[in-house]
Amino acid sequence: MEFTSFAGNKRIVESDTARQADFNEIPIISLESPKEELLEQLKDACTRVGFLYIKDHGVPQHKIDALFNTAESFFAQDSATKNEINYKKSNILRGYEPPAEVRTDETRKPDMNEAFNWGYEKSLDSQRSTAQDEPGEQAFQSQFAVY
Repeated sequence: MEFTSFAGNKRIVESDTARQADFNEIPIISLESPKEELLEQLKDACTRVGFLYIKDHGVPQHKIDALFNTAESFFAQDSATKNEINYKKSNILRGYEPPAEVRTDETRKPDMNEAFNWGYEKSLDSQRSTAQDEPGEQAFQSQFAVY
């Protein structure tokens, strides 16, 4: 079966049916690996498997736990509250993405996951002023910044 990405890239996939994967089938990649080895492992995981675990990342467990708790609290809110920061309201597509809004393949049913898209894009700093920042964004980023 042929799969076409949003960017128009095409590739052949064996099936569109999900299967149960064993823990040992998902690559565990150490960020302490030599650069060339790390890049090869990332390429393999992203193109062959589609998922990966990262270890030796230096993120303290308390920050990971806090981030999971924050995500759990956010997604437990009602749809109207979450949609106040819908990604379509952002010029850089950051924010809440409700279920059934995204299709990885336009010929298939929509994805039923919900997501929150966020990240730092230094190249976009000139497009944003402090007044445009979402309330609490600076506090959120400083709380979860690792470096």
